[in-house]
Amino acid sequence: RDSTTQRGVTTTTVANYYIKLVKLMEEERSYKNPFPDYSPIPSLLEVDGTNTNKLHGACQDKLLLVIHRLLKNIHDNFVADSKDYSIYTGSSGQALLHLHLHNKLPGLKDDSHLKEALSWLESCLSHMKGSRASFLCGDSGPNALAAVVYYKLNDTKRSRYYIEKVESMCNTVCQDADLPDEILYGRCGYLSALLFLRHNWPGLRAFR
Repeated sequence: RDSTTQRGVTTTTVANYYIKLVKLMEEERSYKNPFPDYSPIPSLLEVDGTNTNKLHGACQDKLLLVIHRLLKNIHDNFVADSKDYSIYTGSSGQALLHLHLHNKLPGLKDDSHLKEALSWLESCLSHMKGSRASFLCGDSGPNALAAVVYYKLNDTKRSRYYIEKVESMCNTVCQDADLPDEILYGRCGYLSALLFLRHNWPGLRAFR
């Protein structure tokens, strides 16, 4: 072999590769950005000087269309677990979704989402065993959710009934030495239920 080679590649070949690489690096190697430069005024929001951060009407319509499409998909394909009534992974989570939609969808004039939430809660509330006190994975979640839904439907009597259900767990939560402090199954989870009630029922003074 030639003394100027290494593993059969001559120095001339290496030089040619180097020249090609330099030329390649000199070429433009980026994609052109087709989008306009950043503007401090978001293009999807209405600009009315009130800083309400409301979407433009056309954007709202498209978003609502997607929401209704996803809801239909959920209702057509969701299979309720007869043993799971939690908010975290069970049927009560559907009720929380409809409560959220009732609170957030623009221009909503009826109680359809609240009634849908109740339809999901009915079977859940009859199966509460009091074994767990957390909001996401226990009984306090569906009970607190029912209290808020009935409150928004102006049924104060039933709402108070479910608030008392949540309150009745307080002594166990405070006195059970084996209960953890974490949010899924413990004391923080019960605290979440109380905060949920206070947030959704302004002025509520039921808690001792």
